[in-house]
Amino acid sequence: MRTLISYMSRRMKENFTFWDYGFLKTYGFLAGLLVGAFFPLVIKEVAWFIVALFLILLFRYVYLLFLERGKEE
Repeated sequence: MRTLISYMSRRMKENFTFWDYGFLKTYGFLAGLLVGAFFPLVIKEVAWFIVALFLILLFRYVYLLFLERGKEE
């Protein structure tokens, strides 16, 4: 588990920008909305948008962490 965390940390430092960290926070917020569902009627109305945004951000971070090559110095 420790090697996985250190790998992810290194990949984030290599590939993420200031904006990526901001989007990651938004991604976590959206996931919390879906799981928590504090306002189920509001969530039901815009669920398609939240799920679409969630999936787009998820695939973007999977690409950044696993598929994009690290910056070579």
